[in-house]
This record gives sequence, C-alpha cells and structure tokens, in this order.
Amino acid sequence: MLIGGISCTETTGPSPTPMSTAMPGPSSTPTPTALPNGSVVVVAAYNASSKSGADYLCDGTDDQVQIQKAINSGKAITLTDGTFNLSGELSLSSNLFIDGQGNKTTLVFSTKEFLIADGANPVTLEDISVRSTTGHGGIYMRHCSNVKILNCTFDGLLVQITGGTTPNDYTTIDTDNVLVQYCTFMNSPRGIGNFALGNAAKNFRILDNYFYNVNVAVDVSNSPYAVVSGNTIDGAYNDFYSGIYSEGGQGISFTDNTIRNCPKGAAIMVAEGEYGYGKGGDGLIDGNTIGNCDFGVGIFGTPRMTVSNNTIAVSRYGVWIGSKAVYGTTYYPTGTRVLNNSITSGSTQVYVEPDCSGCLVTTPTFTPTPSDV
Repeated sequence: MLIGGISCTETTGPSPTPMSTAMPGPSSTPTPTALPNGSVVVVAAYNASSKSGADYLCDGTDDQVQIQKAINSGKAITLTDGTFNLSGELSLSSNLFIDGQGNKTTLVFSTKEFLIADGANPVTLEDISVRSTTGHGGIYMRHCSNVKILNCTFDGLLVQITGGTTPNDYTTIDTDNVLVQYCTFMNSPRGIGNFALGNAAKNFRILDNYFYNVNVAVDVSNSPYAVVSGNTIDGAYNDFYSGIYSEGGQGISFTDNTIRNCPKGAAIMVAEGEYGYGKGGDGLIDGNTIGNCDFGVGIFGTPRMTVSNNTIAVSRYGVWIGSKAVYGTTYYPTGTRVLNNSITSGSTQVYVEPDCSGCLVTTPTFTPTPSDV
C-alpha cells in the first residue's frame, strides 16, 4: 500500500523470501598504507616463498617469540607470506606498524588471547590473516588511540577495542580514533566492536567490512559518534540483537549497510544502558538494506533517533520504537522519527509505544497483544 508517499507492504503470510547468501568479501581493496619513516624489519615464516633478507626467521613453532622480538625493536614490521604458528600472546607497543601479504600471510594461534595492547598509540595492522584453533579468544586493545586495522581476515576470534570511562561522563574516554576497514570476520563469537560495558571508544569507524557466521557482528556500546557504514553482515545468530548493536552511544551513525540472515534477532538495535544513561540519542539509521531477519530496527529508550530510507524485509517487526527500564528507571525514545522506509513484514511494519512523546512516524503503527511481544 502507499501511505504518506511511502511504499509499505504488510504481509500476513510466511516470512519473506531469504536474500541470496552468495557474497564475496569486502568489495574494495584499499591502497596500502605507506610505511613509516625509519627502518623496517622483516619476519619470515618457516614456509615463506623467500627468506632472503629477513631479520627474523621463524621455524613454525612458538613463532610469537621471533615476532615479539621484532615488535620490541621499535621498527616497522613486514611479515612474509606463509604460516606463523603462535602458542603464546603478542604484546603490542606504541608507534607500531605491522603489515603482511594479505591472505598469503596467516597467523594461527592456539591461546586465549592473541594480541594484547594497553595504552598503545598509534597502532596499525594491515594485510594479515588471523585464525584461532580454539574457537575463542582474540585481539584485545585497551586504552589505545589512533588504531587502524585494514584489509585483514579474522577467522574464529573476536576483536575488542575499548577504553576506560567514568559512568555517565564521556569526557573521560581514553580510546579515540579507531578505524576498521576492508576486513573479513567469520566464524567468531562476536565480530568487531566495544562490548565491555563501562568502557568506551570515541570516533569508532567500522567501514566496508564483511561479517559471516557470527553471533553478534558489530557492538559499539557506549561509543559516542561511532560510524558503521558500508558493511555486509551475512549470518548473525544471537538472540534479540544480532547485526549492529549500540547501548548508550551518542551521535551514532549506521548507514548503507546490508544485513541479512539474522533469524533470531534484530538487524539493528539501539538502546539506553546503565553507563550511557542520559547520553545516548541524536543518531541516524539510514539507507540500510535488511532481509531475512527476525525484525529490522529496534529503538529502546534512546531519544531523538532518525530511522530513514531503509529497505526492510523481515519475519516480524519492521521497526520497533519502545521504552527501556534500567535499574528501576524507564527511559523513552522521545522525539524519534521513522521516515521514508520501505517495509515488508510478516507481522507488523512499525510499532510505536503510545507514550513516545514527539515521535514522528510516516508508516502504519500497531499495538501488539502480549503474544506478539
């Protein structure tokens, strides 16, 4: 039907036809970052195609020892092609640059934690492939700034980039300016993001990445001014929220993402939270394409959000605008707008709580029964 100039189709039959699952990795290849001024050291894998000129030679066992020596040298690091087997973690330092040969450089680790960085600034990881043999663990960067992770592949692990903050006071955030771009995340418990409540990252940019077969793809909770744009998420299986999630983030922007195959949760969810209370809101969710998910976009207690120009085809709710109770206090999505979306839903296009003060919706609303919730 056509309502208010907006194309909206409401269905009462089965779930929409799934979108095609055929999807390559990131669509573009970035221009390699210029190596920093100064010396560069080369670390060669045991099975490198050439070891000529290498400063450090690995033997395929405990290769973290040689790589850590290269890190401790304070110089930029190039990893050759081949496989590096790590049985222990690596500790990253400031002014660190590590690059490899793309998917020809594979780091395989069997520990809980692979890369640890605390207070490092800046850090660049580029053109490497990382695989966990344990099915858990990952990369942990805390209190770091000016971080770049470019054109990397992560298989079976998560990446956490987070910084300390005082509850309800974003001025104390000490992790700033983080860019993750052109990367692939697969088979991981979570994809990329800050998912430690009580910590935060400012100016978190997650651009043009590919996520496949993950629990939650992107979690930028308590990350003010986070930008999540141009990503493809194909298969995220967490209950309630699966694709992109933010709790307590101010001024966030989720735009032009493709999200599909999230059968148990929301493609995009924004909520107020314990540490973001009073700070979330004034964000934009625009131009996203969502298909074959349980529901499309959920706004819970976060004020002044704009949900616009999205194409949504889901099993249940296209857009849900509701309140959220946090430790006995209820917060409302005051002033939220739902505009110019094309929604195909197996149940409800848009649900808005009756006490959503100042909300503007240009598509039909629906009051669910308890069985609908």
